Amino acid sequence: MSMTATTSVPLSSPRAERTRASILQAASRLFSAGGYAQVSMDEVAAEAGVTKPTVYAHFGSKEALFETLITEVISRSHGGELLSAQNVDEVGEAMFEWSRNRLNWLLSDDTVGLMRAASAEGLRRPDWAQNLLAGFDFGAMERWLAELDDAGVLEVESPSTAAALFTALTKGTLFYPVLVAGQPITPEPDRDVLIREAVRVFLAAYTPKK
Repeated sequence: MSMTATTSVPLSSPRAERTRASILQAASRLFSAGGYAQVSMDEVAAEAGVTKPTVYAHFGSKEALFETLITEVISRSHGGELLSAQNVDEVGEAMFEWSRNRLNWLLSDDTVGLMRAASAEGLRRPDWAQNLLAGFDFGAMERWLAELDDAGVLEVESPSTAAALFTALTKGTLFYPVLVAGQPITPEPDRDVLIREAVRVFLAAYTPKK
């Protein structure tokens, strides 16, 4: 049941921002460990060291709190901006850094736990998952590859297909087995080797033939 509360501290104040961050960190730990359905707002409040009305004042509901966390995960998992590239070597370095940043974030313990919780909740409520994902733009790599094709740096007939293939080479090897099958996380040095190889294979397919 939803609760409301008043607070003497404006929610935009530095103190309120610190409280909000503490609540998010506490909720992330709990949802990661126990899943969405098993965690109560009482537990979140206790973990964050605040009252339950304070949690509701910031987020309104457990669902809103959970969605805030998942939204942050999805946003950060995009890997940041893909840098402009003038030649194939620069493309390779840009793809490596982008993928490395993306996977390092996705493969942190809390993120894996949250994504498992979100996946389980999405299976139970597919409409909720679709509505949540509808607000995100997943086309950054597609647009980047299209620009590289227009510039003649790469030959990419279908940017959407190429982006999907690169995702399969990277996330399909390093992230999804951890998320779905519970496999151990590959150590970072070994991840870098696999990402480099994925970039090499991708560029071998899409570098213009001379």
